[in-house]
Amino acid sequence: GISFKEITNYSNECNRRIKFENMKLFPDALPLIKKLKGKFLLTTLANVPDSVAHEKVLRTTSLKEHFHFHFDSITTGTRKPNKKIFRLVLNHFKVKPIEAVMVGDSPSADIRGGNNLGMHTILINRNGIKYSFTELTKPDFEISSLKQLPKVLKKLENKSK
Repeated sequence: GISFKEITNYSNECNRRIKFENMKLFPDALPLIKKLKGKFLLTTLANVPDSVAHEKVLRTTSLKEHFHFHFDSITTGTRKPNKKIFRLVLNHFKVKPIEAVMVGDSPSADIRGGNNLGMHTILINRNGIKYSFTELTKPDFEISSLKQLPKVLKKLENKSK
């Protein structure tokens, strides 16, 4: 096995090598996030090697200020698709799964986790990957750009009325 100290040292070395200042968001991300923040409760939910890296990504990309809250696998003690991390988010915002939407790029972590609890799920598939979905990894909607997200959210909103 690998000791906790070895894992920590490896994680710290990876963080030193990552050029956080070169990280950039997709062009469609920030304008949409700013628009949605006024209408929806937004959170990040990330499987990360350590909280320091997550914090650096949030600061470097200017995402930190545009979300209501940030959750990660280190501070919550669990990783997506575990139901526990999704329940923590739902409980924090006091919403039911059917009132929440999981938007993510990983069928096995994001979509499966959302589907496990009965959340609406939207897969962002920027590269047009042909996934072999299972019942648990199949999203309710699949989009190739965040520009498509408002239209899908409107459909969900109309469906719930």
